[in-house]
Amino acid sequence: MGHENVDELAAFRAGESELEAFLEQKVEQMVGTTAEQVVAALGDLVSDVDRRALSGEFADFIVRQTNHALASGVWGWFDDDGAFLRDWGFDLDGICVPLSVWHGGQDTFVPVAHGEWLAARLGADPHIRAGDGHLSLSLSSYGEILDTLLEH
Repeated sequence: MGHENVDELAAFRAGESELEAFLEQKVEQMVGTTAEQVVAALGDLVSDVDRRALSGEFADFIVRQTNHALASGVWGWFDDDGAFLRDWGFDLDGICVPLSVWHGGQDTFVPVAHGEWLAARLGADPHIRAGDGHLSLSLSSYGEILDTLLEH
């Protein structure tokens, strides 16, 4: 896992004000940037394969979506961090519909071991793509992901 995510999780565990301050600093680095600046702001969260994927129309899309998502502040991001680490309010063993977990083997946002563990824990169909990262997976497997959803 890239050190940016390790630092973010540490801020979450330190408390709400620490997480808010951490995210505010990150927002300043990301809002209003170019694609190249987004790659720099993401640091070692971006693997080589994701760095290559962050170009052209996809990079422009990521920049637009990042600016839109953060335009009103850090609170959506703040809530996402809580969703990662808090109880979801239901028993995962109660899930009885088909599940798929898609994960890139070059993902430095979330270690691939977590995707493998999650798929096994939930009895999900694992779709581990060794040559993809966190971002490139959506480009390389988009059609297949949609097909899988439609099958279910």
